[in-house]
Amino acid sequence: MAATAAAAATVHQPNFFELSGGDIKMSYSSTSFGGKPMFHYEDGKVKKDFTGDQVRSDVIHGWRHNCAQEGDPRPTIFGQTDTYTVCPLEGTGRFRID
Repeated sequence: MAATAAAAATVHQPNFFELSGGDIKMSYSSTSFGGKPMFHYEDGKVKKDFTGDQVRSDVIHGWRHNCAQEGDPRPTIFGQTDTYTVCPLEGTGRFRID
């Protein structure tokens, strides 16, 4: 019975996050069935998926959507010369086994 109580008390850190606001929807998983991180983005015009090394960091520091680059959104760390539009997003984080 002690093992059951210990298992019930185990707390898992979130590894799957979903955010949305307006037309924007995105999700990030720090791991997947293949063991690689996954990032999904869509905004009503563009839908993109990134895996493994395409996801630049295990914590998404920023997001840049530069229409001048053929509508190719990419996760990135904010630079000093970029211009940004704030898009309010809401979401959740949870532990998930893929």
